[in-house]
Amino acid sequence: MVGELAFRTSMPRTGTASRDARHDLGAWLPERCGPAAAETAVLLVSELVTNAVVHTRSADVGLRARCDGDTLLVAVDDDAAAPPVCCDGATPGAGLALVDSLAARWGWEPLATGKRVWFEVSCAGRDAATQGRRDEEAPS
Repeated sequence: MVGELAFRTSMPRTGTASRDARHDLGAWLPERCGPAAAETAVLLVSELVTNAVVHTRSADVGLRARCDGDTLLVAVDDDAAAPPVCCDGATPGAGLALVDSLAARWGWEPLATGKRVWFEVSCAGRDAATQGRRDEEAPS
């Protein structure tokens, strides 16, 4: 995920992190994406932040987002180097199965101090629910 992002925040790794992420991203989205894309992005960011809270020891969880034309890119940073694990919808991994089915694309990338898990949703009115595809490389 290269380049400066239009939205950036971090939240403490607490039980309210997912709620805070939904609120913060949800407040930023209305003027940038249509309601369907915003609703999908808020749901998916909640899943990724929950994964960061449950499966890492991060003091803080980073949240970044940007709109590039018809695409919304959202990323969550944590301090765990291990790649995210997606499964067939059974717990654990159900959150990533949801990301896989609703995001236009998603993936992860290693960072010097952990990893970034990202997803894209279309703001162009396409049906994002049928666009799921996992990619290993983050978009430029």
